[in-house]
Amino acid sequence: MYKYLFILFIVPLSALGQNSLNDSTDDYFNFYQKYISEIRPISCPMYPSCSYYAKEVINDKGIFQGLSLTADRLIRDGHDAIHYDLTLTENGFKVLDIPFYKDDSKYIYTGNKYSFSYGDEIWDQKEISFVKNLINNGFYREALLEINRINFFKPSLNTAELFINKIICYKALNEFEKAIFEYETNKNLKFKNNLDLVLNISKIYVELDNLPKSLEMIDNSLESKVPVENLNDLLELKGYILAKKGDLAKSLRTFESMKELDVYPIKAESHISIINKTISMKQKNPTLAGILSVIPGAGYYYTGNKQTALSSLIINSLLFYATYNNVSKENYGMAALTGIFNLAFYIGNIQGSVLRAKKVNEINKNSNLNNIKRKIRF
Repeated sequence: MYKYLFILFIVPLSALGQNSLNDSTDDYFNFYQKYISEIRPISCPMYPSCSYYAKEVINDKGIFQGLSLTADRLIRDGHDAIHYDLTLTENGFKVLDIPFYKDDSKYIYTGNKYSFSYGDEIWDQKEISFVKNLINNGFYREALLEINRINFFKPSLNTAELFINKIICYKALNEFEKAIFEYETNKNLKFKNNLDLVLNISKIYVELDNLPKSLEMIDNSLESKVPVENLNDLLELKGYILAKKGDLAKSLRTFESMKELDVYPIKAESHISIINKTISMKQKNPTLAGILSVIPGAGYYYTGNKQTALSSLIINSLLFYATYNNVSKENYGMAALTGIFNLAFYIGNIQGSVLRAKKVNEINKNSNLNNIKRKIRF
């Protein structure tokens, strides 16, 4: 009921020009969110809520595409949650569905991550042991302060091991840019050529979605003589990055090279199995989804969103009938209103099916690759 009240609420926006629209949309939706949305007994199951979503797409894409995207969202609202990623909000877990043209990776819930200290084979001084203890107990900010104190008062203890632990702290705090800055501005070549440090920095470049830079660092390290265990770790990370880039054939060959090292053969075999599964995975064709959507709901059904398909069929059928009935009774004012609804939901059904096909493919692929990522321990 509330979703139909909402679409009725935004229809008057279609009468505004784009300049006027951009000036008035914020106040318009703020009124809805304050005086209508807030009295609802339950909150929207999706993030962002439908009103915030509509406000964003109408401002960004204009009234016509914005209305069709909003209609698509209302059709999908609360349905087929298993086909979406989750995000954690102050109101608990929500189904993640931000506008298709924006990156949603930073919103995806990936579970708790724990970072632990790095150690070499040299006996630790008590100051270094204290830093490691802080890191292992999750006191990353305090560990950074202690590392800076050591660097200032006892520069002789400023080893590659200590520097790597500093990078681990930045990574655990999601301060990736600071970690990169520390690495790039460090003048100690022994530090920069340390393979464990290269691995940590390469992982940070992956988190920043700078895959070419990460691959460059790994390939440069592979050109030198590398101990077999470090070689295994470098090949494992390279295989994951290649898969993330979409080069599954090269990723498979890389994991096969890792298996031949016979360091962790079972782990390598697991990665190979996941890549083979991803290669053989049937992709949903976005064009076919759009063509099928000529029959409302058929495109959603093709992408596996069966509840959404039923919702689309019912809403579009009811709106078409209402428009037809109003025209037959020469009630042209209501016919125009229901016609606007019908057109928005019909176009939204087509556009939404195409976008869902692309998103389902992406989610299925990322689900497989996340199984590899967890074993690499980012």
